[in-house]
Amino acid sequence: MELLPDEVLLQVLGRLDTRQLLRVRRVCRQWHCLALDPDAWRHRDLECFDEDAYGVSLRRAPCARSLSVMERHWEMAAATGCAARRLSVTMRASGDATVARATDVIRRQVQLGRLEDLSVSVCFGSSGGRRAFMAMMRVVNSAGTLARVSIDHTLPLQEAAEPGDAACPAAAPPARLTHLTYTSAVQDSGAELLLRSHAATLEVARLRNTVGNLDWARLPAFPSLRSLECPVMQGMECLLRCPRLERLKLTVDLPEGARRDQPGLAGVRQLLRDATQLKSLVFVYGNFDKREADLVLSLGAASPVRPRALELLTFCYSRYLPKEGRDVLQRNLSLVLPRLPRLAKLALSFPPSSELLASIDPCSAPSLRRLASDFAWEEGLCGHCWWHSAEVRALMQRHPSLHLVTERCVRSCGRGFCVGNCHQLPTGKVGSSGHPDDQPCDASLGHGDPSVTWITAL
Repeated sequence: MELLPDEVLLQVLGRLDTRQLLRVRRVCRQWHCLALDPDAWRHRDLECFDEDAYGVSLRRAPCARSLSVMERHWEMAAATGCAARRLSVTMRASGDATVARATDVIRRQVQLGRLEDLSVSVCFGSSGGRRAFMAMMRVVNSAGTLARVSIDHTLPLQEAAEPGDAACPAAAPPARLTHLTYTSAVQDSGAELLLRSHAATLEVARLRNTVGNLDWARLPAFPSLRSLECPVMQGMECLLRCPRLERLKLTVDLPEGARRDQPGLAGVRQLLRDATQLKSLVFVYGNFDKREADLVLSLGAASPVRPRALELLTFCYSRYLPKEGRDVLQRNLSLVLPRLPRLAKLALSFPPSSELLASIDPCSAPSLRRLASDFAWEEGLCGHCWWHSAEVRALMQRHPSLHLVTERCVRSCGRGFCVGNCHQLPTGKVGSSGHPDDQPCDASLGHGDPSVTWITAL
């Protein structure tokens, strides 16, 4: 062993788990130095499952790939010299002191200069003041090395937000953040602060649940934004200033009794009408409202000079959708399909109606290669019966390049044996098409998808 160069010994030490690596420090001086070399630690994930090894690592390790911190280790984590690339902070206690101590942990990693990915999660019913929470957000915002940030909290802030909370500091570092996930069930200004400060570099933004009174009209342009997930907000027509925006996931959940001119709906209609560069569009609906179902009609107003680039269209419901709502939505969708010449995949969280199936053919949907649907929540309807219906058979003959995919039948409908042997398949996805198996088709949307069990005959 003494003849081996340090580079080889480091490769050997890199195969040990953390507890073993800490033990070999006692072998000799050479191994003591090598066991604390950054090359032996930079690919390690430090988690608090092994209390003894975790505590020693916080005191001795020079660096780590990721570091997970909870309350009982905050004092050590706030003074550690272990520089992590990814930091995960979980808060379970309550009060301003909890938020302040978590802020100290984040600030320490920012000072060490390697932090690129930060995740902050607030569990259970923690509470804290607005000033303590916004102090944490300002530390996050000032981290010049961060590229990814995820904030997930339901923190009841004791004071109302103030206009200056989201103002960018005068001495803010250059924008570097590319990915932001912000989940909040209360009104706060943290999301707006991060969006304002990093608008120039942000590529992916996921804004989930309620994020206060965020208004896109008050924010700068986002020249690099490629993917956005958010609820309906005010000023969404301003997202037309994002020339690279290709993926949009929109949560549409109007409260019951909301005004017909609900703020944000007009902007969404304009965005859907004019953002012809969108390639992926996902609607997530809550309560059924005809205004929500009518949003899809905005896709039919595309300019004839610039055809739509939309390739993936998905409709999901967070709660059960009554048949009336499904019929209205699918009737609108059948009207829009001819204006989506590049649409390759259509996904529904409910069974497709006979009207929608009848509207699909090689002329109305020339690029459509997969129609996916879900029967899981449909009372009294068996996917087996649907597969053998006249509407499905006619569609497969009319559009042989289209692949139909559903959840496999899990109910007994009394059909018994069929050529496709449907009822004997395990639960999961089942698919079929009207073209022969040996005919080439899309690798991801057709028979090349390994997550689907393909039936050759029905």
